[in-house]
Amino acid sequence: MGCNASCSGDRTTTSYEVSPEEKISNPGSMPNHEKHRAVYARAEGETDLTTNEVKLVLTKEDIKKKLVEPFMKALEGESRNVTELKPDEPPKKEGEDGDNDQNNANSNEEPNHIAKLASEQQFTGDATKIKSLKLTNSDIRDLGVEVLLEYALSNIESIELDRNNITATGARLLSEKASWAKLEHLKLAENEIGVEGAEALSKNFSMKNLTTLDLSKCKLENKGVIALSRNHSWVKLTTLDLSDNNFDNDGLVALAKNASWKNLTTLILSSNKTPGAGGATELSNNQSWVNLTTLELAYNDLGAEGAAALSSNTTWTNLTTLNLKHNGIGAEGAEAIAKNTSWKNLTTLDLSWNKIGDKGITELSKNTTWENLTTLHVAWNKITDEGAKEISQNTSWVKLSTLDLGYNNIGDEGATALRKNTTWTDLTTFIFRNNNIGVKGAKALSENETWTKLASLDLGYNNLGPDGASGLSQNNSWKELAILNLRGNLIGDNGAAGLSKSYSWKNLLKVDLRNNNIGKEGEKTLRNKWPKLEIELENPQA
Repeated sequence: MGCNASCSGDRTTTSYEVSPEEKISNPGSMPNHEKHRAVYARAEGETDLTTNEVKLVLTKEDIKKKLVEPFMKALEGESRNVTELKPDEPPKKEGEDGDNDQNNANSNEEPNHIAKLASEQQFTGDATKIKSLKLTNSDIRDLGVEVLLEYALSNIESIELDRNNITATGARLLSEKASWAKLEHLKLAENEIGVEGAEALSKNFSMKNLTTLDLSKCKLENKGVIALSRNHSWVKLTTLDLSDNNFDNDGLVALAKNASWKNLTTLILSSNKTPGAGGATELSNNQSWVNLTTLELAYNDLGAEGAAALSSNTTWTNLTTLNLKHNGIGAEGAEAIAKNTSWKNLTTLDLSWNKIGDKGITELSKNTTWENLTTLHVAWNKITDEGAKEISQNTSWVKLSTLDLGYNNIGDEGATALRKNTTWTDLTTFIFRNNNIGVKGAKALSENETWTKLASLDLGYNNLGPDGASGLSQNNSWKELAILNLRGNLIGDNGAAGLSKSYSWKNLLKVDLRNNNIGKEGEKTLRNKWPKLEIELENPQA
C-alpha cells in the first residue's frame, strides 16, 4: 500500500493508493461501493491494471438472476388481467368469490408477490408471453445476450438492450441465433458494437418484421454503416438511428444508395462527420425513401453547400421534420433551404446554431411553401433588430405555434416589430431568452393582440428590470398564458409587485423568477396574488 501525505499548517491529510492486487486480496482496503465487485474479481482474477478498476465478472447464473425482475415486470405488463396463483394457493372452485375484504387484501399483496418471484435465482415463467422487454443499462454484456437466447422469447416484439457493454460478439449472436421473428423494435444504443458487429447485424435475415433499429453511439464508423446499408431483409424498417457513430461522407453515400428500406420514415444521422456537399448530394438524390417524414442531421458540418444539396431534393414530399442544427450553413445555406418548394408538409425546422444572421432569417421569412410550418428554431444565429423586423413581416406561416429566437442580439426595436405580426394567430410558445430587450421592448410586446393562444413565454436573461416587468403585466390578450420565464431580469420586489397587477393571466401555472433579487416582500406579494401558482425563486433576499 502506498501513502501520499501533504501538510498544510497544523493539518496533515493522508491519502492511500490501493494497488489492484491488494484490492483483490483485501476487499476491506477499498471503499464499500467497490467491495462487492472485488468478490467476483477475486474469484476470476480480472483486473484492469491500467485504470486500477476491478471489473465485475459475470457468470450465466448472475445473468439469469439479473433477468428475473425485468422478465417478471414484462409478464406483469402483458398479463394484468390474468390472475396468477400464489405458490400455496389452491385453485378456486367455479363460482367461489370469497370474502371481499380478503380479495382486496390479495390484490394489495400482488406487488409483493411479484417482488418475491423477482428475488428468485432464475426466471421460471412462460417466456412466450413476453412481448416487450426493457433491459437498459443492466450490464448483461455478450454473455447476457447468449443467456437471453436460451429463453423461448418467440413472441417478443420490442427489446431494449442499450448501455449493456455488448460488443461485436453479442451482435453476432443476435444476428445469427435470435429466432425473434415477430421483433419490431430493437434498441442497441451506446454499446461497443463496432464495425464487426454492424457487419454481422447487416447479414440478419430472421428479423423481417423489424421497424425500429437504434444503433446510436455504437462506434460503427464508415465500414459499419456501409455494411448496414447493404441489408436487404429489413424491408419494413421505418426508423433508423445511426447518430454519433463517427462516420463521414463515405457512410452517408452508402446509406443513400440503399433501395430496400422503402418504408423508412425517420432517419437520424446527427453528430457524425459528414462535411460539405458530397454525402448530402447523394442523400438528396435518394429515390427510395418516398415516405421519409423526419430527417435529423444536427451537429454535422454540412455548410452552405450541403444545405443547398439537401434543398434540391424532390423525393421527400412527406417530410415534416428537418433538423440541421449546428451545421455552419450560414446565410447562404439558409437562403438555399428557403428556396425549397417540395417540402410542402414541413412542420418543424431547426436551424439553430448556424450563424445565418439577418440575411439568412430574411430569406427564410420569404418562403411561401411551408404553409404547414408549426415549429421554427433559429436560436443562436446572430440575428439583430433588422432580422426580427424581416421575420415579423412573414405572412405564409399561418400555422406557426412555436417560435424560438433565443440567444440572439435582438433589442427593443426588434421586439416592437415582432409585436406587430398579425399572421401567427396560432402561436402558443415564444422563446425570446438571452436577447437585449429592455423596458421599451417589454411594453411593446405587452401590446400584442394577435397571439391570443400564447401559453408559454420565455423572456429569461434580458434587461427588463422592474419597469419592464410592470409593463409586460399590462398585457390583456394572453389569457391562456400558463408558463412565464423571467429569470435573470433583475426585476426585484418592485417588479414582482408590478407583475401582481396583471388582470388577464388567470391561467398562469408556473413562473420562473430566479436571479431577480426578489426579497421576502416580493415573494409575499406574488403568493398573495397567485396562491396556487408554482413560483421558482432562490432563497429570497432579507
